[in-house]
Amino acid sequence: MKCCFQSFVFLCSLLGLLSGCGKQGDPLTPIVPKPLPVKAVSAKVSDKGIVLSWSPPTEYDTQKILELDDIKYFSIYRTSEPPVDDGWDFKQSDQGWTTTGENPTPKCDKGVLRAVSAQRLLTLLSPADLKLKADQNRIIHLKLWAKNARYGYLVFITEKDTLWDKNFNQEFEPSVHSSFYAVHQTFHRSKSKRFSIRQNESAAAQDYIIDMRSLPSWAGTVRQIGLILENNAPEETQVELGLDSIVFMRDIDAPAPAYTTAPWIFQDDEEGWQVFPADHLFGAAHGVLHAEGNEFFSLLSAPGQRIHFDTASEVHIRMRVTAGHEAYLILRRAGETPFQSAEELKNLTSQAIRIPLKHSSDFLTYSIDLRRYMTQRHASHHSLQKKEDNGLHDPVISDGTASQGEKSKPQAYFVQVGLAFPPVASGTGTRHISIDYIDIVPEGAASSQAALQLVQQDMPSTQTISRAINRACREKRSAFTRPYESLPETAEQSAGNRILLAKISPSDPFPAVFADETFELTDSGDFIAEDEEDVKAPLEYGRRYRYEIEVTDRKKRNSKNTGTVEIELMRKPSAPRHIMADAGDEEITISWEAPVLTEDGKKIQHLAAYRIFRSDTAGEYAAALTEVPASQTHFIDKNVTNHETYYYVVQSLASRTSGPDSVRSAEVSAVPLDTIAPDVPQGLVGVYLNGHVDLHWNQVLTADFVGFNVYRSNRQAGEFRKVNDEILPNASFSDKQIESGQRYYYYVTALDDEVPPNESDPSEIESIETDPLD
Repeated sequence: MKCCFQSFVFLCSLLGLLSGCGKQGDPLTPIVPKPLPVKAVSAKVSDKGIVLSWSPPTEYDTQKILELDDIKYFSIYRTSEPPVDDGWDFKQSDQGWTTTGENPTPKCDKGVLRAVSAQRLLTLLSPADLKLKADQNRIIHLKLWAKNARYGYLVFITEKDTLWDKNFNQEFEPSVHSSFYAVHQTFHRSKSKRFSIRQNESAAAQDYIIDMRSLPSWAGTVRQIGLILENNAPEETQVELGLDSIVFMRDIDAPAPAYTTAPWIFQDDEEGWQVFPADHLFGAAHGVLHAEGNEFFSLLSAPGQRIHFDTASEVHIRMRVTAGHEAYLILRRAGETPFQSAEELKNLTSQAIRIPLKHSSDFLTYSIDLRRYMTQRHASHHSLQKKEDNGLHDPVISDGTASQGEKSKPQAYFVQVGLAFPPVASGTGTRHISIDYIDIVPEGAASSQAALQLVQQDMPSTQTISRAINRACREKRSAFTRPYESLPETAEQSAGNRILLAKISPSDPFPAVFADETFELTDSGDFIAEDEEDVKAPLEYGRRYRYEIEVTDRKKRNSKNTGTVEIELMRKPSAPRHIMADAGDEEITISWEAPVLTEDGKKIQHLAAYRIFRSDTAGEYAAALTEVPASQTHFIDKNVTNHETYYYVVQSLASRTSGPDSVRSAEVSAVPLDTIAPDVPQGLVGVYLNGHVDLHWNQVLTADFVGFNVYRSNRQAGEFRKVNDEILPNASFSDKQIESGQRYYYYVTALDDEVPPNESDPSEIESIETDPLD
């Protein structure tokens, strides 16, 4: 017994020594192993959606082995990150816009963001951290409908500001304002732009152009913008807003997106065209732009076109008009004031191009010669200038990059296209105007072939189109007029919201598949796994998606980090058209036309770049030679050798990072050659001495210079013959094959090292008499 007690005391003493001589030490924290992240995460665009693939981890962060059977599931998250450089269209979601304070959450319905408020202010905020460059987005185009609001305010904060408080009725940071009056005064003074709300009986969206250039505070990087509507009578009514779209532009006539430029085929929508006044029945259906009405109205393209005077040849319009004898093509030049009213458009018909109309049950193609119109307008312009300075001079457009004192060059192009239709008698019935396509044909283009590609073969009847447009207009108006309370609660994905798409179990991976140690899941936009409910989270073309994959083991321990991948979802474009190769001296210029359609027949909305391939063997291409931005449709290859044959193809890129890429274009080839002759020799002089003529001239100093030829004739206008047997390397020559008592005429040419050589034009002729001196 005593022995046991002594042993116990010994053990206690030993433990005391190990624990710090009786002092309590820090408790040991157990290390909980966590799974490592998934490996080899990738994403690609397919016909069915976005295909994710990943490999499972094989270890914990403690280097302990992680078997596949130890993994309970993979959690797949998706975050939407739409680009904001161009704005928002709300076609399928609120795209991250939120209300503030006690205002109800906005709802997205039929491509319109709806919001209401019974408070004094209805406030909507964009997603945060826009990183919007103020100097590149100086004009904001709003398209909205509002009720019970007299004024709107576009508010913003920049990177220099702290975030504003979410309750706009109480305070605003960085300065604190405790009343609506103070908020109003602060916004009005610095960080806001006020605009008047136009009342609209027809419940159609109105266009508002907000010019931010007059605000000194619109500078640097804009972090967030907001839209405020002021309630006329908050005690009696609620203010309502239907926001159709927000578009940023550099200037009023900044270049329009390719989707809203020619050719216009109206396959899915109006492609930027609008009716003016806005209360006419108007829209696109069955691949046709359609409008109805007997009063005067105009159809206008989006501003920002670039139709150059020196390249545009014709305008082709394929349309069907049921009443009226004429229409007018209106073209607004760069620098001219944007169209403001129907009355102004009426007055412009006197300067427009008249289109005599024919009535037919079929669609007819009208061709308008722009060259003749420009000749007439140019002559008229100069005639008016002689009488007075009436402002019709060539417009001057500056992009703001010219140095101070530098005069901008006139820009000779049209920035907007319109079709005006004069009123018709009511006794003719309702006039229907249906347009299949509108195209601007460049000089020298194969117009008949291009037009054939745009023509729809099976055109619907006027009644079919009219019914479809009426139905679409009613649905669109209902997106504004339908009571907010009756709008459906939809689980749309907002920009920046992280949603759980799926939980994939290795034992039963459906809807994923597992093969070759790799999991693969196709995100078709038809499901999410939030709250174990199947709710649609649609994918939208033109947006960037971020995927995160989290690992959870059977003890519900999650990986510390997630495997991530980002991808842009774009439609696959068709290949560049009409590729050409033009050879020069140690260079080849490749040019092409931009594709119009995607491979699935939609008009291209997003195009990032072109990829150029080069080879010295036909049909065999390895890595790309270079990439150029989508705004550039040519490339000069200077890394070539004369007399060698080079082959080229070009590929369209929907995205520089994610694809998909088009098939390659047709192949072209070229052989670079030096076709540029040396400069004309200068300073030719001659003298007759000792029975021969001595000629001298200035030496040519160019890299590819080889020598000279000398030519002689007995008559100045006669036939000149070369008199040197070999090319002369020096700038002198002695002609001994002459007779005395004659007059001879000489000129000199320069040659380069090309085979055969390029020869310059003749020098000035030198006349020499061979009479002996007395």
